[in-house]
Amino acid sequence: MYSMNTGKIKKTVSANSGDMLRTLANLWPYMWPAAEPVLKRRVILALLFLVLFVSVSKK
Repeated sequence: MYSMNTGKIKKTVSANSGDMLRTLANLWPYMWPAAEPVLKRRVILALLFLVLFVSVSKK
């Protein structure tokens, strides 16, 4: 983000911080956009296939 007061860019997501939940929370709007129902269906379908293939490959 850009701060008007200091003129510097403030990082909201950092791989170095080690806080995975905060990173996921910051990235969630990009992974699950409210105005894109088609994208939501694709994400759900991909997760279902992932679970299906992992369960099949373990047998």
